[in-house]
Formats: sequence, C-alpha cells, structure tokens
Amino acid sequence: MLYQPQALGSPPGTVAAHLAARAHDGRLTIYAGAGISQASPTDLPGAAALADLIVTRLSGVMSFEGVDRWDLLAVADHIAAHEMGGALLRETALSVADFVGAPYNYAHEVLAVLLCEGAATIFETNYDDCIERASRHEHPPVARTASELLNGPSGPLIKAHGCVTLPPTMLFTTEELDNVDLWASASVAAKLAHDTVAFIGIGSVADYVRTSIATVLAATGVEHLLLVGPGLGEWDDDPNLDWRQLLPDLPLGQRVALSAEEFCDALLRAYLVRFRSELQDLVADLAPMHGQRVGMDKLLAAFDSKPAVPVMLWLRHSSWRLRFGQSVASTPSATTGLVALSSLLGADWSVHCLRPCWITVESQAGDLVHIAVLFAAEPKAGARAAREIERRVQIARTEGTIGADARILALSAGHVGGLGAHELILSRESRLAEALEQAEQLASGLPSDVIGDVEKDHIIDGTSAGAVYLINAASLGVAS
Repeated sequence: MLYQPQALGSPPGTVAAHLAARAHDGRLTIYAGAGISQASPTDLPGAAALADLIVTRLSGVMSFEGVDRWDLLAVADHIAAHEMGGALLRETALSVADFVGAPYNYAHEVLAVLLCEGAATIFETNYDDCIERASRHEHPPVARTASELLNGPSGPLIKAHGCVTLPPTMLFTTEELDNVDLWASASVAAKLAHDTVAFIGIGSVADYVRTSIATVLAATGVEHLLLVGPGLGEWDDDPNLDWRQLLPDLPLGQRVALSAEEFCDALLRAYLVRFRSELQDLVADLAPMHGQRVGMDKLLAAFDSKPAVPVMLWLRHSSWRLRFGQSVASTPSATTGLVALSSLLGADWSVHCLRPCWITVESQAGDLVHIAVLFAAEPKAGARAAREIERRVQIARTEGTIGADARILALSAGHVGGLGAHELILSRESRLAEALEQAEQLASGLPSDVIGDVEKDHIIDGTSAGAVYLINAASLGVAS
C-alpha cells in the first residue's frame, strides 16, 4: 500500500524528537538499507527477490544446480566464478530491476530533504538512485568511491555498496563485501563514534558494518544506536533475528518497530518543531486578536495541515541562493519572510494553497491573490532579487500555473537595497488590502507588458512576467 504521511501538526513522538535535536546539532547519521526501496511505489526487490530474478533470467545461460536461488551472495558468487561473470552479474541485475527509473517513495523524500538541509549524514547500501532523484531541483553530491568521498564536496550521500549510476562500483559477491574499500568501513566507524546512528531498512548486516559496530561498542557502548524496522517487534520471539544476535542486550527503547516511511515521516515532523516554535514565539507577546498574530496562526495552521515534505520543499524552493547543506529552517530571511506574510494575512485573508515559490491567499469574499515568495539565503542587491522574482513569475505564467489574469504580488526577504520602480511602499502592520490598492494605483499610471493567452513555446510572443509589484518583507511585521 502507498504510504499516507501524517500532517505536520501530528505529534512525532519522543524518539523522533530526540533524533531531531541531534540533527539540529549536526550529529545524526542514518544508515539506510534495502527496506526503504521495497515500499510502494518504488517496489524494488530485496536481496532474496533480486537473487531469484537473476537466476530466472540466466537459467538458460548457465546451471544453478545446488545454488540457493534466494541467497544473493550465493548466486552472485556462483556467477562471478565464471569467466566474465562479474560483468554479466551487474548487467543482469540492471536488467531485472529498475534501479534507475523506479519512482521514489516518502522515505526517500524525507532522507533527501534532510540531506539537503545538512541535517543528517546518509549512508546507503542500495544500488538505486531514488534519494538523489527525490531531491528534485537540488543535486546532492554522491560518494560512490574513495576518490569521490575524499575529493568531493562535504556532506555527500555515501553509497556504501556502490550505485547504479556507476555500475562497476556495485558490490555483490562475498569477496567484494569482505574487501570493501577502507573508505567505507572507516567512514562508518567514524560516524558511529561521533553521532547518534539510526539503522533503517536493514534486516541483515554486512560483515564490515558488524566489525565497525563492534569496534565502536567496545569503547562507547550502545547508547547512541537506534534500530528501526517492523521486524523488530519479534525481538523477544525470534532468537535468530540478525540484529538480536549482533546486539543481544540492546534496550527496548532503542528498538523502534516502525516501517522506514513511518519513522522518516515522524523524524521530519520533529525536525520542523523547532522552526515552528520559533515562529510562534515571535508573535507570542502580541494581543490574541492582533492582526499579525492571527495571520501567523493561519499560516502555521496551513503548514500543520500538510505533510512535512511538502512544507520543507516549499520553504527550500521559495529560497534563493540556498546552498546544499544550508538549513532553510535556520535562515533569517525565511523567518523574516514568514513574519511579513503573517502580517499581510491579518484577520481578513487565509492561505488557499502552497506551491513551490508561491502562496495563494483568499479573502473572506473569496478573492484570490497569488504571492511570489523569495527568501534570499545570502544578501543580494534588491535589483537582482527583483529580476529573480520576475523570472519565477514568467516561468509560472509560461507553465500555466498562474493565469494571465491572476492577481499577483511578490514578497522578497533578505535582499539589500531597493527593489526598483515597482516596489510598494508599505509600513509596519500593513495588510494585503493596502498592498493591492497601491499596486492598482501604480498599474493605472504605468504601462504593463503583460501578454494574454499565447502559445507557451512561442519564441517571440511567449508569455512574459509582466509588471510585478514587489513588497520588501523587512518593512512589515512588528515582530520582525
């Protein structure tokens, strides 16, 4: 079944809250296995199913007599023992499982967001590239080899068993796993010694990970380890459970019997609790019916009604010049921008919908206004911010997500200097009605190059941004 994420406002629980605190401190590592890619809609095979698929595909090519067709190591070792077997093994694995095109699931999306936020180190034993693709327009660095880890950017997604994007790095056989590059085992050991480590989607543990865990446990104990998986509910009843054999004395509180998606969902909700609380604190001293406090309540209620991933993607996509590994949850411009939005909303407008880079608000009379949002993660000239907003508006018009007759304003936070001739001059506690009135006055005195219904791909007459009226977020909100 397709996982249905809980709303952001749902309590994440104490375990997720603890791990989120570690994430904010930069001391969380997540070690993800095949279980995260077996959930729908990804539906990639686990080790046993992959082994069976490989045997079925190659049964007319070679004999598998005496080989357990459900044991991936046994199947891989058998094939690799033959001439050109290693290459054939990888080619066959790529042909029987869609490691490149399988759709990503909610767990992949959460891990991608945490990676982009710089909130967690991600080790992965899967061959697929679902986490990378779940990052959407962001492109997290990936370490598939020792050279990529040592010479590449910091904070990469570490593919401990290789990746489909570089097939020679994919590890299958006993010999390959027993002789895994030192960079992988050393990295695992270093992170285990420093971080809280959550293992998810791993039913069995590779030998080099066992060695790393045993080495660290000898010095530090098990207090910083967490195991996650639905099978952990059988801990007391199944003496052959792989993790139980490895960590027989692991306390109950460090064994979480949840699926990867349930766990990841709770973790990201917990991660956003601090950001949400900081926004609430900014208006806590205002009177209960103060327009900005009411507006903030509406904005947070809109966030709370959605799953955590869409909220995080809205925040990151609404940002500008946000670097990989830079947390939007701690970016001052995002806070300033949201305070300004709450001030504009006041008591008269509510959030209608959120789309990346946009928020659509609705009046009590049912009127809609589309607001392009720009949170500059690093100070840039107002003129450059205005050009970026115009670009985003033009894209929205070209794609048809914002109609030619839509009422549009733009809000910019974090820029330096003026926004140009179309900047609206607002004051503290100004509301959206005042901004719209100013925009209409400017529009009546200035020519607009808004083009109506045209073909989106017409080179000469393609849709333009038109006259975009801009609001400086720093000018609004008594709490900013």
